[in-house]
Amino acid sequence: MVMEANDPLLRTRWFYTADGPLYSVEGKKKIPTLWLTREPQNLVLRHLDDDRENSYLQLTQGSGNFFPDVRDAKAAMKANDTLRINLTRLRLQGNEPEWRRLEFAPDAVDELLREERMVVERVYGRGETFARTMKTFQQEGIPSLRIYMLNPDYVRENAVDRPLTRAAWCTFCASSTSVFLDGNDVVRPYTLVGKRKK
Repeated sequence: MVMEANDPLLRTRWFYTADGPLYSVEGKKKIPTLWLTREPQNLVLRHLDDDRENSYLQLTQGSGNFFPDVRDAKAAMKANDTLRINLTRLRLQGNEPEWRRLEFAPDAVDELLREERMVVERVYGRGETFARTMKTFQQEGIPSLRIYMLNPDYVRENAVDRPLTRAAWCTFCASSTSVFLDGNDVVRPYTLVGKRKK
């Protein structure tokens, strides 16, 4: 999901990403947890056309959540390149019952907490890629970057019995850049970056 601000294609479109979010409640303390998967473990994409377990139908009808097979979800969580995040360790903003946002300035990334930085680097890259992207945002005068995700309380209530997932998508604009890890509006004509495998 590495987002480079100097990519002219990405600066002019809203698009879905190949990487995806998975949410669960973990352990005796019922910790709301975000799992950021790579494309091979993105269960929304994997099950878009399924007859029995169709992510498109579940996201666009009913609760707006996709509840994948528990075995598939656990396999995605255990993948070596899946990132696990304790949602209670993020300083999330907002008042919506369903979602919250992690918001930060591109010139203040050193103020991010450890797990916040982990999420941000999964989205915007690490090392030189990350530094270059943050510098570009500063030069463009973009004051804030936002990563939206499900409200930890919503996760506690809705993923207590089995994990749930949503689609992920991104948008750039003059005043902010947003990444959404809580999407279910998959009927919109956004773009999936990359080439579809046959």
